[in-house]
Amino acid sequence: RHGAGTGLREILKAHGKSGGKMGDSTLEEMIQQHQEWLEDLVIRLLCVFALDRFGDFVSDEVVAPVRETCAQTLGVVLKHMNETGVHKTVD
Repeated sequence: RHGAGTGLREILKAHGKSGGKMGDSTLEEMIQQHQEWLEDLVIRLLCVFALDRFGDFVSDEVVAPVRETCAQTLGVVLKHMNETGVHKTVD
């Protein structure tokens, strides 16, 4: 999960503007497809937050590397979403 989150974050940094789009679609359809694709990613990342229970004890602190990485990935996804999608995620 940690490696997948890291890989996904890096892919989204490079290609996040074009994910989910189909070449034979109109501009409006591409925009809609892209937002739906981003929304699906957000849902999956939120599931990781809800289901991940791993905590690594370092000194007197607990670190959750999977959730930290997924939070960074979520930040990258939200940069590519429209305002409505961001508000849906927060709500």
